[in-house]
Amino acid sequence: MESHRKRAYRYLLYQFLLDIRTTPTPDSSAHLTDQQCRNQVNYSGAVAYLLHNFALSAANDFADFDETAFWRNIEHFSQAMPQLSVMHFKKAFDFALSETPH
Repeated sequence: MESHRKRAYRYLLYQFLLDIRTTPTPDSSAHLTDQQCRNQVNYSGAVAYLLHNFALSAANDFADFDETAFWRNIEHFSQAMPQLSVMHFKKAFDFALSETPH
């Protein structure tokens, strides 16, 4: 995989991490209902589970990374759990891919 594409996938991983870091902490959850806290925790946990192999691939410089299977898993996750939207990450990847390499 070319370096520009690897960079786009690493940016995607960063975007996923930004998304799941919204998991409530004792200080930040004071203004949330119990249901809102549960929803955020459920989302973060599901996305973290979805990405654990992806993170390992990024750490290993994407050796043996199967892009087709990755995006198929994202699509399957989105269809199985539409209330936990992850399809906006495809746009984040496409944006990073379109950026001019430094």
